[in-house]
Amino acid sequence: MARSEPHRLGIVHPASMHNLLLRYWLASHAIDPDHDVHLQTIPPAQMLADLKDGSIDGFCIGAPWLDRALADGHGFTVAGDLAIWPGHPGKVPGVREDWALAYPNTHIALTKALLEACRYGAKPGHWGEMSKLLSDRRYLGTKKEVIWFSEASADGSSTVPHHLFFGQGVNRPSRSEHLWILTQLARWGEIPFPRPRSREEIMEDPRYYELRNRALDFLYNRFAHDEDEAA
Repeated sequence: MARSEPHRLGIVHPASMHNLLLRYWLASHAIDPDHDVHLQTIPPAQMLADLKDGSIDGFCIGAPWLDRALADGHGFTVAGDLAIWPGHPGKVPGVREDWALAYPNTHIALTKALLEACRYGAKPGHWGEMSKLLSDRRYLGTKKEVIWFSEASADGSSTVPHHLFFGQGVNRPSRSEHLWILTQLARWGEIPFPRPRSREEIMEDPRYYELRNRALDFLYNRFAHDEDEAA
């Protein structure tokens, strides 16, 4: 019997990478995400309950909520994010333009602090501590056993990091990544489609690259010095 209503799929936010990846994947399989399915914005912690009671038919979301659904027998994986775009950007800190230009030193300090946290998170020896911390009810409020940072390799012979927190090229958003995100947001109506010159102005504004590079260069040089001393 034909289904009378489109499938309902949960997303965390219209401007999230989850939404953009899901829409891109659906469209690549000739499924119109705006007409053939119904995308519904739902808080991450609520998605598992909604999937369990049938309020939604599926969702696109990061760990640990997918792992909870698998562990509890309420769902299965159709496609993973790395199968859609290996090495895709995840989260980025966003600030207003006027604030960044008015408080450049504060902006740099914030970026440095985040990069130091990324460097800490990149070391597998810290993952157990991070899982325990994130499991606290103040944050994810779930079992630490379903909070993981690695997965089996393609051939199943080893484990590889799922999240790349820190490293050369990891914390520097590339021009091609900027362009993909910008055009996908416009493709699905989240922002006006920018004119070619507007895209260039957004992606190539030297003020933002100067702030970012000052923070990154300082930290990379500092961390390289720390590692040389430890050796």
